[in-house]
Amino acid sequence: MLDFEIVTKIYDLIEDQDITQTALAKRLEIPISTLNGYMRERNKIPLDVIRKIAVELNVTTDYLFDLAKSPERPLSLNNTERKLIENFRSLSKSQKELILQNIIFMQNQNRNS
Repeated sequence: MLDFEIVTKIYDLIEDQDITQTALAKRLEIPISTLNGYMRERNKIPLDVIRKIAVELNVTTDYLFDLAKSPERPLSLNNTERKLIENFRSLSKSQKELILQNIIFMQNQNRNS
């Protein structure tokens, strides 16, 4: 992937998140001139900086490298949550709907408690 494509994604993300390059540079703990050099493609963005940018903009490096379509980070699941999902996937459509209805019912109970 070309730096141009990564830079374009970074521009889009900082615009979407309504932050400035100056603010991003401060969060990355690099001089604004360094970030500006990356953004103007005068200097190649080092991989460690790409990782830091992904963390600061709350996206994955896969998204920046166009390996993932969604910028969102995957959820971190514990073993119980992972087993719930695996078991849920094995159910029929009607069973899944029943489980979802039960979850909504229990959430409403918690809100009313």
